[in-house]
Amino acid sequence: MLYDSLRYFCAVVKNMNITQAAEQLHMSQQTLSNYIARLESEYGIRLFERKPHLHLTYAGECFYAHVQKVLQGENELLAEFDEIRSQRQGRLSVGITQTRSQSMLPLVLPEFIKQNASVRFEAKIYHVSELENRLLAGEFNIAVRPVLGISDSPRVCRVTLQSDQLCLVIPQKFLNECVSASEAAELKKLPPDAAFEQCRKSGILQKVPYILSGSRILKTEQEFFSKYAPAPHILIELKNTEVIYALQYAEMGAIFLFRSMLHLLPPQPQPPLVVPLPMPEAFIPLAALWDSRCGLDWPARKFIALARKILAER
Repeated sequence: MLYDSLRYFCAVVKNMNITQAAEQLHMSQQTLSNYIARLESEYGIRLFERKPHLHLTYAGECFYAHVQKVLQGENELLAEFDEIRSQRQGRLSVGITQTRSQSMLPLVLPEFIKQNASVRFEAKIYHVSELENRLLAGEFNIAVRPVLGISDSPRVCRVTLQSDQLCLVIPQKFLNECVSASEAAELKKLPPDAAFEQCRKSGILQKVPYILSGSRILKTEQEFFSKYAPAPHILIELKNTEVIYALQYAEMGAIFLFRSMLHLLPPQPQPPLVVPLPMPEAFIPLAALWDSRCGLDWPARKFIALARKILAER
């Protein structure tokens, strides 16, 4: 197989001696030389210089870098096959914030458990500021959090699960104070960009009181105010998102909320106006993080792949 030829090539690179590599592989020197010659013939390029001593060409160095990735991929594939054949039980522990556990896990977890019934799943709930340190301390396999300009440790690897967007949620009460009932009804029918522009022109953004949701999105909120609502009326700043949901239900003020969390708002007799913020800073990825020293085992890889698929479909 091709994988065998690649492994033989790596053995020669590590030894830089055909005879020693052949001995390690329990084959003749001529057989090993033939394998290398066939690789060079297949790709139409010289991988080794033989004189004054055996060493890689530049093309050989490039080839070796790619071969290592290919063989690593084969190792991961074989590990997957081993899990499938043995149906070995697994364990997955995920560090996640309270609100993300409410918005994301109900979407992903039922299908994950359905596909991986032998996996024991555990969710550990922490504030977003704690997740990275606890991940590196080995408390869970992966962490799920928004990428909010946080500088990750060099040990942290991450992959985007979903491109999320901050929205402004304005209670009906404040629409009624700024525009007529018919204008408010029409406002809710407009496309997001047009609705936001109409809010800006009507003065709603300047008049409505704001409930801020903590330091992690404070920079984005401040950027919004500098562009669209100078000298805003800040009613209160809270760190508990569930309290913010309740205050929005009580129509105390406008809140900033991720698009993926809108379905968590409690039902209201008069639904609020929801407008996505038309700012680059408002697009904030949701990511899965893991410790590069530990890598990803098969339950974590499957969870991440499934989460990306399900969240992309919403």
